Amino acid sequence: MESLNVFLGEPALIEILARITKGSWIEPVDGGRQAGAAYQLTDEGRQRHAVILAAQKEVRLRAMQGISEAEYVTVIRVLQRIVNNLSEDGSPSDPGDDRSA
Repeated sequence: MESLNVFLGEPALIEILARITKGSWIEPVDGGRQAGAAYQLTDEGRQRHAVILAAQKEVRLRAMQGISEAEYVTVIRVLQRIVNNLSEDGSPSDPGDDRSA
């Protein structure tokens, strides 16, 4: 599976983590005692994740009707190249990305 660029800077990510921690979806693994702490889903977070994942799978099934896996992969690669082209430095996000393909 290909990885895609993340469109969030560190400040935005910190804000999102704070909001979902406050919403009881996640919690720091070590109680938040260390900078850069790892997070884990709470019971509520796991339940909400299951609901969101089910909805996402349903949407993907609908979106993929009549589209082969190879066609999907091609679209994702082209979109990733567009993102790379529009990034500040224009460099590929994945060292194995073939920008000439």
